[in-house]
Amino acid sequence: MSSFAVSSSWRRLLSCPAVSACSRANSSIPGGSLPSPLRFLRSQTRPLGSSSSSALSPPEGLSSVCNARCAAIIQEQWEANASMKEELGTQTEKTTKQSEEIERLTAETQRLNAELKRIAGERERLAEDNQALAKKFRNQRHHQGNLEAVGVGASAPSPSVETQSIPRGESSEGPSTDQLQEEEGRETKRKQTNRQERRHLSALHAAASKGEILLVNRLLAQGIDPLDRNERGETALHVAAFRGFQSVAIALLDGGADVNAACEAGSRPLHLAVKEGQLEMSALLIDRGADVNAQTSSGVSPMMLGAQAGDDEAVRLLIDSGADMAGTSPTGETALHLAALQGRVGVVSLLLQRGGIHLLETTDKKRETPLHKAVRQGRRDVTIALLRAGADPNAANSDGHTPLRVAKIHRWPDLMDLLQKFGAHLIL
Repeated sequence: MSSFAVSSSWRRLLSCPAVSACSRANSSIPGGSLPSPLRFLRSQTRPLGSSSSSALSPPEGLSSVCNARCAAIIQEQWEANASMKEELGTQTEKTTKQSEEIERLTAETQRLNAELKRIAGERERLAEDNQALAKKFRNQRHHQGNLEAVGVGASAPSPSVETQSIPRGESSEGPSTDQLQEEEGRETKRKQTNRQERRHLSALHAAASKGEILLVNRLLAQGIDPLDRNERGETALHVAAFRGFQSVAIALLDGGADVNAACEAGSRPLHLAVKEGQLEMSALLIDRGADVNAQTSSGVSPMMLGAQAGDDEAVRLLIDSGADMAGTSPTGETALHLAALQGRVGVVSLLLQRGGIHLLETTDKKRETPLHKAVRQGRRDVTIALLRAGADPNAANSDGHTPLRVAKIHRWPDLMDLLQKFGAHLIL
C-alpha cells in the first residue's frame, strides 16, 4: 500500500464520529483500557515494502469496536443518571416530610407557649387575689381590735333577760327610754360586728371549699383560728371533709382543727365525708381520731348514713374501725333497717356477713323488722337476702301485720309468693 493510501485511510478513520467519540470516552476511563486510534493503526501496519500479509485492518472493524464500547458507556451513564434521579427523589421526599414535621413542631411550640403564657397570667391573677384577701383580713382584724378596744364587739355583754322584758317608760325604777335606746344601739353594733366577723371567717371556709391549700396555709400562718365557725356552726374542716380535699384537711388538723367538732345540726366532719362518699377522707378522719359512733342531733351515725347511701366500702371501713352495727336512730332503726328500706342489697349482705345476723330480729318503734321495710318498698333482692339469712316471715308489727300482710296491702304478689315459699302464714 502506498503512503498516500495509508494517509488517506488515517484521515478517514480519524474523521470517523465513532472513533472520535471512542477517543473522548477513553479519556474518562481510568487506566485508558481502549487504545488510541494512532496506537491501534501503528499496531496494524508494517513499513513500506514489507511483504507481510498482516496489512492494515479495515476501518469497519475499528468502527464496530468503538460503537459497541460507546453504547456500553452510554448505557452505564444512563443507569447512573437514573439511579441519581431516584436518589434525588427520595431525598426530596425526606426533605418534604422533615419540613412538614418542622411546621408541626413549630405550631405545637407556639401552642405550648400560649398555654404557658395563659397559666402564668392565671398564677399572677391568683397571687393578686391572695394579696388582696390577705390585706382585707389584716384590715378586718385591725378593725375588730379597734372595736374591742372601745367596748364594742363579740365580747360586749348582751342584754339581760330582765332588761329585754321591760316595756319602755314603764316606771322610773327601771331603765329609761334613753337607756333602752342606748342598749339597742349597742346590740345593733354587736350584730354588725358579728356579721363582719362571719364574713372574716368565711375566707378560710371559702379557701377550704375550693381546695386552695396554699391559701389555707397562708391564712393559718396569719393566725386565723381553724376552730372558727360559720353561721351554721361549721368549721373549715367540715367544708374540706364535704369536698374531699385531703391536703386541706391535713393542714387544718395539723393547725389545731377539732376532728370531732359538731355543727349546729350535730354533724361531725366524718358524717359529711361518709354522706358524700368521700372514702379516703373518711379513712383520714378516722385515722386522726374521729368518733365512728358519733350521732347527729337527729340521732344519725356515720354507719347509718353509709348504709342508707349503699356505700359498701364506707360501711366496711366503719366496721373495721369498730363502729357499732346495732346502733339505733331515735325511731329505733338500725343500719340494717335503713339499708333494707333503700334496697341496698350489697350493704345488707355485708352487715349479715360481718356479724349482723342478730339484727334480723331487731325492731323499730313500730315493731317492724328489716324484712317489713324491704317488703313495704318492694325490694325483692333484699327480701331474698334477709329470708335466706333466717329472717322471720311471720313477725308482726305494732299493727299486727306480718311481712306477708304488708306485701298484700301494697300489692306485691311476687313477694307474697316468695314469703310463702319461706314459710309465711297466710292471714286474711
